[in-house]
Amino acid sequence: MINNILTFEIEDKFNNDDPGQNDLIKKSRVIPNLIHLLDHLDQEKARATFFMLGTVARKFPEVAALIDSRGHEVASHGITHLPLKGMPLEKIEFELLKSKEELQEVIKKPVRGFKSADKYLARKELHIFKHIAEAGYNYDCSYFGHGSRIEINKISKILTDKGNSLSIIPQSVRTELVFHIRFGEKVRAFPTWFVDSSIRKLNKNGQAAMINMKLWEIDKFHPRPAKSEYINFSTYGNIQFAEEKLKLLLASYKFVSCSEFLGLNDEKPNGIPI
Repeated sequence: MINNILTFEIEDKFNNDDPGQNDLIKKSRVIPNLIHLLDHLDQEKARATFFMLGTVARKFPEVAALIDSRGHEVASHGITHLPLKGMPLEKIEFELLKSKEELQEVIKKPVRGFKSADKYLARKELHIFKHIAEAGYNYDCSYFGHGSRIEINKISKILTDKGNSLSIIPQSVRTELVFHIRFGEKVRAFPTWFVDSSIRKLNKNGQAAMINMKLWEIDKFHPRPAKSEYINFSTYGNIQFAEEKLKLLLASYKFVSCSEFLGLNDEKPNGIPI
């Protein structure tokens, strides 16, 4: 059975709604949701990468420690959940370096991976990928390749002028006619059969799928505005079915973390020391 990649973004819904804002007075649901999720992963012997916000790590250092102690990978999702596109260089470097520093302080291990808070980064954001590599990360999961001349669903590597390298794990895409559908990022929104057949198609071609979910998506009781699933389906639609979809996928496929997939667990971290 082929290894597929499983990742989660460790954040509350309000981290998406008000990025960069002080969330100390807001009630977090991260810890109960995480424990519930880790039990599911243990039951199916799945391993995953958890992209964690620096603000969450600062508020709940025990969360990063718990993820690591349960055999999963802790990776960076930045500090503020602000998009990197259009961000000044000094702020990009802060997002990359400060989040890495805070996570490594908790788990006492290299943090190898990064995923931007942007919906995706494309080829025109190559300069951002170079900064990610120069900050000492080994891989990134922010890339979405689209266009007729772009090879999708293939891991690639870039080299910087300073000698650092970065493996780019692309968001998993299903192509229908001329449309590239990011099924790996929208598990909750798409029918289970669509996600299942998309993974099977990739695996049949010898390619791995990368499935990514936000932690709050598996919380069917997550507070939300009345009738919000009808007003904004992409945000809240099918949230009551997300956990069951994930359980079905865990039972059907083998999932590993990004570092395990890339064979990085026994290698030294890229670039700067911890």
